[in-house]
Parts: sequence; C-alpha cells; structure tokens
Amino acid sequence: MRCRVQPVEGSAVSAISYVEPRTPSVHEQLTVSRLLEERLLRTSLVAGDGELLTRQIAWCLPWDQVIDGDDDLAAILVYAHGSQLDPFGLKSIERRGASALVVCGETVVEP
Repeated sequence: MRCRVQPVEGSAVSAISYVEPRTPSVHEQLTVSRLLEERLLRTSLVAGDGELLTRQIAWCLPWDQVIDGDDDLAAILVYAHGSQLDPFGLKSIERRGASALVVCGETVVEP
C-alpha cells in the first residue's frame, strides 16, 4: 500500500492519505536490459535466448531461498555465487520460469 504524508497547515499533525497504485509505463518497468544498464552490471557476460533482455523483473531472490521450492519464478531474478550452482538447481529454476540468473564469482557447472 502506498500512502502520501502531508503536513497539516498550522498543526503538528500530518494527514495520511491512500494513494492508488498505478501500473508502471513500459519505460518504467524493470527488465533484464534495464538492470544491465546499472554501473555494477554493465560489464556482465550475458548468456540466454533472444527474449532474455526484454523479460520483466518484479523481484530478486537468492539461490538458497528458491532452490528447494517449487514455486513459480516468473518475473523473479535469482542471484547466486558460482560455487552454489549445480545442474539440478539450474534445471529447476529454468523449469519454474525465472526471468534471469545473475552469478557472481567463478562459474563451473559439471553436467
């Protein structure tokens, strides 16, 4: 819920009003492409299909929080350290539809 806090003139009290959520415009929606524009990620190596860059991201979760679950990961970016990756886990997050996987550190996954 979003609220707007405004001071009431001549009083130490503030008025709080509910603000209707709005759907972000196409230019405001976070996508993998927009995330890669961030300075920290600009030099990232990107692997994926042609749709990868246009996938929307609504939330980011760590590998260890999603790996044991079976929840849908649509619009979720999963982040992990290279040492955490394993073939079973990679297949799991792919099957569950994660928007992207961001990996830091060295990455070696044996089949």
